[in-house]
Amino acid sequence: VERNQKPSLRIRDCAQELGVSEAELLATTVGDYTIKLEGDWTKLVERLPDLGRVMSLTRNEGCVLEHKGPFQKVEIMGPPAHRMATVIGPIETRVFLRPGNLVLLFASKLHMGYSKAFRFLMKPVML
Repeated sequence: VERNQKPSLRIRDCAQELGVSEAELLATTVGDYTIKLEGDWTKLVERLPDLGRVMSLTRNEGCVLEHKGPFQKVEIMGPPAHRMATVIGPIETRVFLRPGNLVLLFASKLHMGYSKAFRFLMKPVML
């Protein structure tokens, strides 16, 4: 899939067309315009209020939730293997900081510059 052939194609849809996960496709861009974040993600999550007004997007196969506003209160709870962060304000989000999950800082080129995003890619939990 060439980006210039389908400029409006989102990376998730592109990965689906290629038969790979979004994380696998983004991994091919590490070093170019994606940075794999390592270490204690709780420090990153605790600093989310410093970003000011943001757009938060959560999605899966059946739903997309988009909210705009600042993150205000961050609470980290649980032991390291099962840690969860609750981020509250106009945007309320729960992030599961489990080992094996992936956080990337991703920049994508737009017609008016670059868009930067943190991508929290979670391993599916089997119930």
